[in-house]
Amino acid sequence: MALPDFTRVLATYDNVNAPLQRWLPAERVSELGKLLHSRAARVRAQIMVYGLYNAGKSTLLNALMGRAEAPMADHPETSVVAEYPWQGYVLLDTPGIDAPITHEQVATQQLQDSEVVLFVVAAGGTIDEAATWERLVKIVGSGRRVMLVVNNKAGVQHDSRDFFSINDNLRKYLQNAALPYGIDDILEQVPIHWVNAKAALRGRVESKEPLVEFSGILELEHALSDFLASSDRGVMLKTCHKDLQEAIELALMRLHQAGGNEQAQALDKARLQIDSERDRLQSVLRHHLDSRCVRAKSSVVALINDAHRQPAEQAEQAMEDGASKVIAALTADMMTALNNELPTTQRKLEDIGQTLADSAFGAAHACVNGVNREGNGSDDSGLSPALKDAMRKMPMGDLKTMTEQGVKKALELGKELLPTLFKGIGKKTMERWAAMAGRWAGPLLQAGVAIYGIYKAISSEKAEKAALDRQTKAVEDAASTFVEDLRQAYLNQIALVIEEVFKPIDEWMVTQRALLVQSGQEQTQDQHLFEEALLALRQAY
Repeated sequence: MALPDFTRVLATYDNVNAPLQRWLPAERVSELGKLLHSRAARVRAQIMVYGLYNAGKSTLLNALMGRAEAPMADHPETSVVAEYPWQGYVLLDTPGIDAPITHEQVATQQLQDSEVVLFVVAAGGTIDEAATWERLVKIVGSGRRVMLVVNNKAGVQHDSRDFFSINDNLRKYLQNAALPYGIDDILEQVPIHWVNAKAALRGRVESKEPLVEFSGILELEHALSDFLASSDRGVMLKTCHKDLQEAIELALMRLHQAGGNEQAQALDKARLQIDSERDRLQSVLRHHLDSRCVRAKSSVVALINDAHRQPAEQAEQAMEDGASKVIAALTADMMTALNNELPTTQRKLEDIGQTLADSAFGAAHACVNGVNREGNGSDDSGLSPALKDAMRKMPMGDLKTMTEQGVKKALELGKELLPTLFKGIGKKTMERWAAMAGRWAGPLLQAGVAIYGIYKAISSEKAEKAALDRQTKAVEDAASTFVEDLRQAYLNQIALVIEEVFKPIDEWMVTQRALLVQSGQEQTQDQHLFEEALLALRQAY
């Protein structure tokens, strides 16, 4: 999942600034530029990498950037706050909490200007100091969004007892530190993400994708993306994206009006309608998927809670069988959604094609090919000789057939891809966390064996509730991770299906556009720039 990136919007504006001023009032273009740059200055949230000294903060920062730029060392290397541009945002490398006092003061000052904090601790390191967790809770209390990142320097296996013990201890430290500050939902506010920063950096520098996936860096980036996209800045970015798109579309319309090119206008209108239907279909399918994922998560939570009451061998099989049923149900739901929605899309695309064929575009095509609608053989289309020649070479094509073929292929693709997602749930086929069985064994141990030691030590009702809260959060985290993996995979398949639906008509539109290019170098260049800019903006979201 890509992070909301304001850099692309600004770059697009810079590319079309000059041609926009040829087709729109200069004042409007100038105001739009000022607005975009002003919002960009506010949109570029600062992400502070903070936490224990020598926990791997700089290594994590380098892993996010995919290059070894921030200095890494086993002694207090970072004495100032260093800034690194990253996907339209700013990453801040800071001194450690337990670094020399002068270094720590630098980080504290910078914290005031940061919106997101990645609070880094090392697995196997010193994580039981109360001052560390008090600092984290104070950051949460200040209104910052905090993510607790456990740098797995010790190579703790995700299906091991140590992994669950560390996780439970982290949640316990958070609860204890938050209690004096009256923050009862600290476990909900501070998600925990495990990352092997060294492996992530190596994987990206050496282009080793399996190592990148194993490291956990992708899950952290997904979490960052979700937060930034849903924040006020993410909403602001979408607004700027829309403002620029509307300005380009208006300029493109005026360009064609100035050239008297009714055919190009008809194509532009059809393109807007096609893109609108593409957006509608994507939105409906994503909404359907998200609602089903909420249901799937509840099923997985119930599955884990039921399984831990069974003997170990039966529980593992029950987990695998239950997970397979969850995936099968989700697949069936998505295929139903495709079967319901794709015929609607097909009808809309057919209507767009028919309207295009009946418009001035179709009339011009008929005229230049000697099929005058009035039946008198005259050619009063008003087209230039060069354009008439291009129109003679331009096949209108059977848009209805093309649309049917696109939808048919899309359904076939859905039937082929969706059922094979995560096929064969089990330890031999999914190695993201060492093995699929390892991931499912985690919550099992957390809810059973690992949590048993906590219950033995419980001496008060309050402590029992805190332990139960941690257990519940552990199970929910595991269910969320599993369902989010499914959601991302299905989103990728939805994108492929939608691409297949629209491919025939998209390719046809490109052909028609190429044949309708007007004479006049500057106007042609402006048109190409506008169309490329619109494509770039569509790809941004």
